[in-house]
Amino acid sequence: MNNYINIKKLSFASLIYTFLSASVAFAAPKNFQELVQQANGLINGGTTVLITAALAIFLWSIFKNMKGIDDQNGEQKKKLQDSIMWGIIVLFVMVSIGGIVAIIKNTLLHGL
Repeated sequence: MNNYINIKKLSFASLIYTFLSASVAFAAPKNFQELVQQANGLINGGTTVLITAALAIFLWSIFKNMKGIDDQNGEQKKKLQDSIMWGIIVLFVMVSIGGIVAIIKNTLLHGL
């Protein structure tokens, strides 16, 4: 069974490597402007994925901590309040940093 799992992992890794190397070869930038545009696309995509993942984790933690709440369970309510507070703080910071990065990109790369 272990050999089968290792072969599956190796096959999947090989497939991903082949796809990424082919996409990088076809998408090689011809000048600095294209390089900056590709980097900008990667940053935008990565930011979107991270914020979406953070939102999903935030909602999952809320639903997880809502289970079993009643009037006598103060500890569970405290966990729910903490997860909501920290989730909002993390999402706010992530979106704020994304905004700051966007301002810097627009300022520095305005002419490109």
